[in-house]
Amino acid sequence: MNTSYQVNRELSRSFGKFGMIVLAITLVMFIVKSFTGYYSVTKGETYDNCVVRTSEEVYHSSRGGTSITYYVTVIQNVDDNSDFDFSKIYEEGEEYDINSAYDLKDKSEKSDTKVLFNCAVPKEYYKLFVYNKSSKVTFYNTSFGRTYPVSTNTCGNKQAQREYTKLDPPVFWYGFYFVGLLVGLFSLRLFIGSKKTSENYDGSKVYEPPVSFEDSEDALEAMAVMRIRQDKAQMYREQNRYNRYRRRF
Repeated sequence: MNTSYQVNRELSRSFGKFGMIVLAITLVMFIVKSFTGYYSVTKGETYDNCVVRTSEEVYHSSRGGTSITYYVTVIQNVDDNSDFDFSKIYEEGEEYDINSAYDLKDKSEKSDTKVLFNCAVPKEYYKLFVYNKSSKVTFYNTSFGRTYPVSTNTCGNKQAQREYTKLDPPVFWYGFYFVGLLVGLFSLRLFIGSKKTSENYDGSKVYEPPVSFEDSEDALEAMAVMRIRQDKAQMYREQNRYNRYRRRF
C-alpha cells in the first residue's frame, strides 16, 4: 500500500464526510424554516369600507429592455358625518338653517379617503390582490414594525407568514441554501474524484481485461476484426481529407 493511495483515500473520506454534513445542515434548516416561518407576525386591525387597487407600470430602458413595477394600494373611505354634533342644532336662543349653517347636504354627500397601504411589491405578492373585491381588509404586523395587508380576512398566522415571505423574500436564507447545496455537491464531487484516484494507486487490485476469450483463436479473430476496422477508419479519414482538398481548388 503506497503513500499516494493512502493520501487520496483519506482525502476522499474527508470530502465525503464534509459534503454530507453540509447537505444535512442545509436540509435541516430548510425543513425547520418551512415549518416555523422566516418572520414573526401578529394580527393587527381589520378595516371596513376599503378598496384594494392593483396597478402596473412599464418602464423602457435606453437599450430597448422593459421592466414592470407592480403596486398594491388599500384605500379606506371615511364618512365625514361621523364627526358632526347634532346637539348644536337645539342650542337655546339661536335659530339655525340646517342646510346652510352646518352644510348637512354637502356633508352627507362628502366623504374622505385614507390610504392604508401603498407600496411597490413583487409580482407574487401582487397576484394575491388582483381579484380581491372585499370591502374588509385585515392587516398584520411584523416583529420589526412593518404593517402589511393579507389577501383574505380569514387568513391565519401561518398563511400571513407565507404571504409576507412573498412581499419581502428572505434573501439571506435563500443564499444560505444555495451556498450550502453548492458546497455540499462540490465536496461530493471531490470525494468521487479522490476515491477513483486512490483506486488507481491501489496495488492490491489485479487488472482484469474487460473482455475475456475462451481460447487463443477467439482472441486472434477479435484482433483481426479490430485491425480491419482501424484500417477502414483510416481510409475513410484519408478520403475525406482528399475530398476537402479537391473542393478548395
